[in-house]
Amino acid sequence: MTTTPKGYDPQFLGTEYTVAFPTLMGRTKKNALNNGEIFHYTHFSLVMNKETKFAIYSAAIIDQSRHRDIQRDNNDWHYDTRIGVQNQVGNELYEQNDWDRGHLTRRNDVCWGEQAEQANYDSFCWANIILQHHEFNSGVWNKLEKWVLDYVRHDQKLIVTTGPVHKDTDSEYCGIHRYSGCEIKVPYGFWKSITFIDQDRKTRSLAFIIRQYDNTPQNVNSGLKPLKTYQVPLTTVTRETEIEFDQKLYESNPLFFFRNSITEARNIQTPEAYLIEEQSDLIVDRNL
Repeated sequence: MTTTPKGYDPQFLGTEYTVAFPTLMGRTKKNALNNGEIFHYTHFSLVMNKETKFAIYSAAIIDQSRHRDIQRDNNDWHYDTRIGVQNQVGNELYEQNDWDRGHLTRRNDVCWGEQAEQANYDSFCWANIILQHHEFNSGVWNKLEKWVLDYVRHDQKLIVTTGPVHKDTDSEYCGIHRYSGCEIKVPYGFWKSITFIDQDRKTRSLAFIIRQYDNTPQNVNSGLKPLKTYQVPLTTVTRETEIEFDQKLYESNPLFFFRNSITEARNIQTPEAYLIEEQSDLIVDRNL
């Protein structure tokens, strides 16, 4: 299947709500493939990490009003020749274990408009796939985005950007057919940023971090329980990933990262992190 993808569109929410591509800093920038080249697919774009062989982030545009039901085809897995097979992790790591071929940009999210079938196929590129524990991929990861999608109006557009969180303590995993030394690491967890325009024409930006199941040593104290969804300030994602986002997304995030007169008066610990167990736990707007 051939494609002429347009990928992520910074003006997707409207010219007055332009959301620029994320930028990379520090080690993340150093490890980016081809100096941070952005690879475009149908309705999403991503940047690869040449060390981990996974995407640094994948940014998708979603038009719920134009969604189409496209049947999933498990024969669609494929490499992106632009990136090179050597820079992607293929099916060899997903056999006879509890690790799922987890989509970063969700297949269902990009299945909209006239190019829905092409977008469905593009989402199965190995560059968009990453090691996700089965309990994570089939549970909290899917629930989180469903909660947010159900919250906003079904005719709304959204931007969803997501990626892995890596730690120096990440465990190497080389599959059942390879010896150790492949240097492919199971991500500590994942982050997700969701942006939309509310009914008052205000930008809303929510950020989340979820730690994967049992993939860090017991003596590593992260403050995050495995397989639990935490809503956090977007600044927390930047601290964990060395990815910098459009400034308006920090400003429109409802959670505090630094202490100020409001947090001190209300005894709010910063940076904030709230356990999200159901849709009603989401903090979208707050009257302070």
